Amino acid sequence: LWLADPFNPEQRESVLSVPHAPEFGLVPSVSPDGRMLAFTALAPRTRAPSAAAPAGLWLAELAGGQPRLLASGVDLQVKPVWSSAGDSVVYRKTTGDGYAISLLPIDGANERVLAKSSEALLPVAARDGRVYYVALGDGGSTFHSVDLTNGSISAPLQLSDGLTRDWTLSPDGRRLAFLALSLQPTAVSSQALVLDLATGAIAPVSDASVDAFGPVWTESGRLVVGS
Repeated sequence: LWLADPFNPEQRESVLSVPHAPEFGLVPSVSPDGRMLAFTALAPRTRAPSAAAPAGLWLAELAGGQPRLLASGVDLQVKPVWSSAGDSVVYRKTTGDGYAISLLPIDGANERVLAKSSEALLPVAARDGRVYYVALGDGGSTFHSVDLTNGSISAPLQLSDGLTRDWTLSPDGRRLAFLALSLQPTAVSSQALVLDLATGAIAPVSDASVDAFGPVWTESGRLVVGS
């Protein structure tokens, strides 16, 4: 991990070096205050390493120090999600009959399973007392939230009849930007859309004929989309 001057990227310093299984990297997530890094990784001596092998969830102080293991048996390729307060991390595990979304305080105490399903579950955000996630299944992509006060799960909001990815919640928590994928025999294309969480309405952001990627909200609530 490097810290670089955005206006002069050659001016950089090494912040962290993490060993892991050959030919596999880290899936990292920086805490809201920019002081910590949560990441999934396979141990260097993992037997028969693969994308499906159980990984460790690690925490590291960006100011220095050795990473510490927070949880074991998590899914390597699913990015950890921080709570807005930076005191908990949400992650996914593969279970015997499907997938589970869990929340764990950074002190490592009292793991809490928030949702289970035979569909693939992907955590999106954790803020304002709720954890948001997407389910991918035969019925397409649906958006859900869990109320952390009582554990209740909201009614699903349909994002697409097909696959979606790159979900990101707006700073005010009212809109969800995402990419809807179109699978053709010879190509895969993507269109950027925005879901209004209050009404369930979905509006396109990019033209369906142009590949979109990497939707990112600015602090002021503007949406930037690559093409």
